[in-house]
Amino acid sequence: MKAIFSTFATLAFLAATPVQAGEFSVVFINPGNGTSFWGNVAGTMQAAANDLDIDLEIIHTADESTSRDRFSASKAAKDVASRDKKPDIAVIVNEQGQGPELLDTLNKAGIKTFFLASKLTDEQEAKTGKARKDIPNLIGSLTPDYEVAGYEMAQSLITAAKASGKDKDGISILALLGDTATPAATEREDGLKRAVAEEPSAKIVRAISVYWKRDTAKERVSAFLDREKADGIWAANDPIAFGAMDAAREKGLKPGTDISVVGLNWSTDAQKAVKAGEMTLTHGGHLFGGAWAMVLLYDYFNGKDFAAGDNPDVKYLMSAITSENVDEFLTKLGNEDWESIDFSKFSKVKAGVTDYTFSADAILAAIGN
Repeated sequence: MKAIFSTFATLAFLAATPVQAGEFSVVFINPGNGTSFWGNVAGTMQAAANDLDIDLEIIHTADESTSRDRFSASKAAKDVASRDKKPDIAVIVNEQGQGPELLDTLNKAGIKTFFLASKLTDEQEAKTGKARKDIPNLIGSLTPDYEVAGYEMAQSLITAAKASGKDKDGISILALLGDTATPAATEREDGLKRAVAEEPSAKIVRAISVYWKRDTAKERVSAFLDREKADGIWAANDPIAFGAMDAAREKGLKPGTDISVVGLNWSTDAQKAVKAGEMTLTHGGHLFGGAWAMVLLYDYFNGKDFAAGDNPDVKYLMSAITSENVDEFLTKLGNEDWESIDFSKFSKVKAGVTDYTFSADAILAAIGN
């Protein structure tokens, strides 16, 4: 199978015609660059493609100097759509609300599509139509349950504040949002709000957008701490959690003692911070979404449809890495050796499993086996 990496700044459900392994090709239009979270998504996707003998091309639409560039993603979709030899399917992300545009471009070219990480919102779907039913080429989606993740992150901050007696005067939470333009971001924030609504002593003192940048997080948290206090910082990903901790330290606050911090992404650095007691947890597991997408598509193209009844949208839970399980994660995943996992064992076609188990425990059990 080949691996290519490039960068740009009918009512009845349709069953795929079975193919021989290695006879279908996938293009993933990756909204990020080759590092950090989206780099890991690409890494797990490629490892799974290798295990399943899938032709995979990954197009990164951002480099080190840009972030989540909607114009580059649009250009990438048009490039793929204009090719003489088109892929069997394109994996796309509804980043910055541009899912309908990418979908339209690829659908007009007759290319099957599959949403990863962020699918169409209800409002978008009302305009475009539903997967398979209204758009036969759109075969489905795979998304994590971001709302539960945001909820569990907030619960961790509340638990930490109570354990240190800070709930007596009320628990103040500062929320650092990566953006407000994606379904994933909205769902994570909804989870945060649900947890706070359930705890009378907790409140969100501020919600600040920091655009996924560590430096911006540091700057804005520093300005906030000059005027107000927070017992906990809810950060939408690990890098901005680190920016928040940078600011806290400059103000003489010790993360994990004076102020609690949570992040998301399962980054190795965040796992080390959890082990050191500086973060209460890093939530995640969705970096394996790339691998799970390959498993679902492999089964689909080999006659085992992943759709549950009339629902082609698959959702899975993420998990928290805490002080209780961080050692095992660091030991098994700390080197980010995705090739050590045999992803074919998650396939209904390859392994004969009856249900998909896209969980943290399943990942750990599969490493080195």
